[in-house]
Amino acid sequence: ITVNLISGNGGSGVYITGESSDTNMVTGNLIGTNLAATAALANAGDGVHIRNGANSNNIGSLELPNILKNLI
Repeated sequence: ITVNLISGNGGSGVYITGESSDTNMVTGNLIGTNLAATAALANAGDGVHIRNGANSNNIGSLELPNILKNLI
């Protein structure tokens, strides 16, 4: 999931679940903000929710260029 506006949802913005849900990358997204990133536009649930055995998922990275970092 890369370079998206993920806001104002009725549940979690990003939901990764299950043992086969691994090695996903969530980068460069605005999660829970408006498009200008100047105000909150919250999701009803978590911004990013990982559960039920999902593992080795990358939510942003300090090593990526700034454009690929998430704002949550």
